[in-house]
Amino acid sequence: MERQYANILRSKETNTAKKMSISRIVHAGTPGCRSRESIYAMLRYCTEQIARDESKLAANSSREIFHEWARNNLEYFVTYFDTATVGDIMFGEFNQPADAVWLLHTGLVLVKHSGSSKYELLCGFIRNQASNFVRAHADWRTVNDFCALLLEHPFCIPFGEDSAWFCSSLLDAVSVFISPYEPNKIRSFVRDIQETVGMVMSAIWRRDPITAEKSVREVFDIIAQPGDSSLALTALARFLPENIVASQIQELATSPVVPERSILVAACHMVDWLRWPMSSNVSQWIVLFVRNLAVSHKYSILMEIAELKVMQVWRLFYNCCSSVPQAVPS
Repeated sequence: MERQYANILRSKETNTAKKMSISRIVHAGTPGCRSRESIYAMLRYCTEQIARDESKLAANSSREIFHEWARNNLEYFVTYFDTATVGDIMFGEFNQPADAVWLLHTGLVLVKHSGSSKYELLCGFIRNQASNFVRAHADWRTVNDFCALLLEHPFCIPFGEDSAWFCSSLLDAVSVFISPYEPNKIRSFVRDIQETVGMVMSAIWRRDPITAEKSVREVFDIIAQPGDSSLALTALARFLPENIVASQIQELATSPVVPERSILVAACHMVDWLRWPMSSNVSQWIVLFVRNLAVSHKYSILMEIAELKVMQVWRLFYNCCSSVPQAVPS
């Protein structure tokens, strides 16, 4: 049957005619109509078509056939969708790596629905490979979709010794995300990061304070590096534990061993974050940073920050002063 489907995709018929033929393929996978070998062959061929993403028709119809044939032959599908298959999906060649996440999500939902104990086994495999997957596919859409999958299947979220490395992998990915330029798209971009990556990392940080501390240190290590620091990191600011952030800012600003250039770069990157919508907590971080620099008598750094970011710093302190109640003359 997969050969018939392949011939349809290769034919020179119009897309309308192809869709009519493909609909028959979709319904050909009804329960009891196909052998195990035929079902496996179709699932593999659809996976190949999804991975290639050569045309919209081929990719969309392959998703539909994959889902319908798997759903209608659930017992066979549970056997087919093993750790080897999941590994091939996670680390196979996909033109759009986010399509691999679709396959993982579809498979997990179906296996879970079947009631098979294999669901926990597959979640354990994905959990163990989560960091490697993020590092192999660090683009925004794939990471975003993968974190959405983790939220829907919490057993897939790394914990224990693996959690720190996974958070590090996520932070490395977020730190190089390229934000949209259109103002109307920036807010939704930030919100998406908060609702996926942010929620996953928050869940890990709440149950593992040691990992939270390592993550906060890594955020400041990233923004203390010269060059452009992705403004996407500010989307995670609201999830960072405030007590750990305060401690890290104090250590960074007052430590005699941290180079002044690193302190300046970190402070400037934080000021840059103020351009983003929903940059909650960041203004408080900057005020705390400035206070600690003043306490440590690092006035040269303060002067450089003011020179480099004069308008943003002025707006920050103007807003801070405006929020303080003024005495009313009697």
